[in-house]
Amino acid sequence: MEKWTFKVTDPTGASVMIQKGSGNLPSKFEWDGFDNNGNMMKLNAPYLYLLSYMDKAGNPGSVRKKEPKIVQVIKYYKDTKLFIEASNSILFEKQRKDRFSDKGREVITEIEDYIKMSNKFPVEIRVYSEDVDLAKEQADSLIRIFENSLKISKDKFDIKTYKDMDAPRNYRIIFIINS
Repeated sequence: MEKWTFKVTDPTGASVMIQKGSGNLPSKFEWDGFDNNGNMMKLNAPYLYLLSYMDKAGNPGSVRKKEPKIVQVIKYYKDTKLFIEASNSILFEKQRKDRFSDKGREVITEIEDYIKMSNKFPVEIRVYSEDVDLAKEQADSLIRIFENSLKISKDKFDIKTYKDMDAPRNYRIIFIINS
């Protein structure tokens, strides 16, 4: 290859990550989920990958992933804290947006394991939903699960609820665990 560009675009079509090079392509391309401004990717939203290249003869080409990448849960470290973001669409039932789905319970069980391993409190929980009242109901459902399974009282959690104002909407719960 003479030169190549690997680009990830968000649901609005804006480039959130660009990697350029010349010569051989890397064995794999990696993206940590952070955009150019240091913001984490939106959950349950389509991200497209595009590889553009020019070969040594000057012929251009491109390869695009046919299906967009959609992430439901992501884990990352920032400022010595573990962040786990989970999309409400995977956590909650469609009909009852305050009741956890079977897959949501699996995700919560895994998050409980991280809370137990850390054993540092308070755990900050940010709930982003369609409105603040629904976010509070979802937070209450979550705390009931934690109180029953972890035997940890509500005061060990710093809960914040929000109406999500992002475009596109990014209904999610963010768990911030001290490490």
